[in-house]
Amino acid sequence: MFYRSLALVSVLLQAALSLNYDAIVNEGMNLAELCEQCDTSTGSGYSYHPRYCHLFVHCTLGGEGRLDGQVKECTRGLLWSQKVKQCVWPSESDCPNNPCLNRQLTFRDVRNCNGYFSCPAGDRLQYNCCPSGERYSDAQGTCIKDVDCGDACLPGSANVTAKPPDCNRYPVTGDLRKYLWAVDGKNVTMTCASGTAYSDDFCSCTGTSEQEQHHFCEPYFYFPFNVNIKDVVGKTAAGGSADIRRSEAKAVGGGAAYFRGNQQVVAWAMNNMELRSNFTLYFRFKALLPDQQGRQDERYALVDNSDCDKEATFGVALLRTTHRRGTVHGGFRLKNGMAFTASSGELLLGEWHEVVLLKDGPRAELRVDGKVHPIEGQGQLWRT
Repeated sequence: MFYRSLALVSVLLQAALSLNYDAIVNEGMNLAELCEQCDTSTGSGYSYHPRYCHLFVHCTLGGEGRLDGQVKECTRGLLWSQKVKQCVWPSESDCPNNPCLNRQLTFRDVRNCNGYFSCPAGDRLQYNCCPSGERYSDAQGTCIKDVDCGDACLPGSANVTAKPPDCNRYPVTGDLRKYLWAVDGKNVTMTCASGTAYSDDFCSCTGTSEQEQHHFCEPYFYFPFNVNIKDVVGKTAAGGSADIRRSEAKAVGGGAAYFRGNQQVVAWAMNNMELRSNFTLYFRFKALLPDQQGRQDERYALVDNSDCDKEATFGVALLRTTHRRGTVHGGFRLKNGMAFTASSGELLLGEWHEVVLLKDGPRAELRVDGKVHPIEGQGQLWRT
């Protein structure tokens, strides 16, 4: 009986905290009006939160053209950037209330009445707690008396982020214990200590368990297009319009999606998805374009992750060179803003072609029908 009562108290407490959180982050906002400022033609988009830099609004296009908005929170220590439509390091955020751009600013922890964030060093957020019997006031920007605030200070959260890493090290393909260190324009091969392996995500040698566990790549999304436009792995919802038909055996999943005019399929989980050190995109396509003499220099997007006003950080496109031939172009945008691409040779339209866009540590390449086209340029992938 005691355990049942305890469980009931826990559920009621969680419900109260959830209601309080929703009231704070949605106070004074009309989410539908906020979403009207964002292009949701792809079915999904993002907008800034008017008060808190660590929050953003995910906008989706619902039934009958209705705009739905949901407030979401960045990973602790990151702030929203409307320019790139993603959570970034505080020093990279263009949020007008960013305390790292104006050190006189602070903002509250929406999950804790006595917690608030500041940026005294100008490059990382610092978590602070009001004294006992006080709470943080957004209106006054300071701690004020409030005996009803009983939240405990979060332990071990004084510094919630480190500086953004400027990594000049790259993994060696095929050897987890080695990495390349760029020194004075030259790559020097280094070896990690015994029992560790290099991690491109941490820019250092770490324990081997994570690397060994992820040595074999598992698909994050898989669209066989044999019945519908759903992801069979179940990691993302998909929307859009396309005709699904059983097709030739050369199609990846035994079926094919036929796109006419402005039809498209959108995997919403790819919006604002963070790309790390390794990335692989694999698909087959067949271009059924009008066979008209003189039609050339037409570009057709095959796969990319553009959203709202944000440029794609990876993408593959088809460029028509003659009425019966074309070339495939693919590449990445790196964290420094530079874009690197590669192009295939001419291929026949109306036939199935296999495309792989690959980023494996410092190596990036576009593969078309088994032929490798290196993508020159090294650096960290920009988050999406």
